[in-house]
Amino acid sequence: MQQRGKKTVVVHRDSANTYCTREWQKLYVKLSKRISSPEEAPSVYCEAKLADPLYQSAKLQVFKAIQRAGLGTWVKKPPEQDQFLLTL
Repeated sequence: MQQRGKKTVVVHRDSANTYCTREWQKLYVKLSKRISSPEEAPSVYCEAKLADPLYQSAKLQVFKAIQRAGLGTWVKKPPEQDQFLLTL
């Protein structure tokens, strides 16, 4: 809980995860609209990320910034975590 003046705000642990999931769904819909046919649309999360050059560029910049700041390297998660089906 965080105190703000006289109000108490409860911060849920999964609120960041919920926000990220919601934002990802918005981006997926946007990407799907760019693809000319439904057969071309990525059906797996990792394929969608690989298909987006802006995402890949941003990810690379973050990795480099972490290394330049001397914070080590980004810990990669197991590939299985990105291999779930996307549905609209």
